Amino acid sequence: MSDSKKSEQIGKEVHQAEKTDTAGMLNFIRQGTQMGRQGILDLLGKTEDPAFRWELKRQLSEYETLYETADGLLKKQGEKREDVSPMARISSQMMTAVKTWKDPSVFHMAEMMVQGNTMGVTETIRKQKAYRESGDIDPSVEKLAGKFLATEEENVEGMKRFL
Repeated sequence: MSDSKKSEQIGKEVHQAEKTDTAGMLNFIRQGTQMGRQGILDLLGKTEDPAFRWELKRQLSEYETLYETADGLLKKQGEKREDVSPMARISSQMMTAVKTWKDPSVFHMAEMMVQGNTMGVTETIRKQKAYRESGDIDPSVEKLAGKFLATEEENVEGMKRFL
């Protein structure tokens, strides 16, 4: 089997093994908001621009609300709450530190945020599709996933004025 076919097969296996039930969707939202919050906190310490800081804090507040909602639903359902791995968190912090060391401009930080939110949009759409196909759909979780997607899209819009 060629290397590209092996990679394709591994990708399919990862997606098939992915949790697409209600708890899986809630943990996806919970982890996505954890990563978003961490990225924002990392950037808040690297800028003094008042308008940019205000926008970051607005986004942070949205992530905190989504996190609390997903966390509360998992707890209410008696499901396990899964955090972002320490390795993923450290890797993200290191990447942010390196990128902002090279270019600490607001433009560059806004660009980093747009890239992160765009990845969030793509992954959320993919996850929503898998969730819907699973047949285990809770309307409140579907609504929360829609709000998470809308938040990621709004965050991109909020950063555009800094580009």
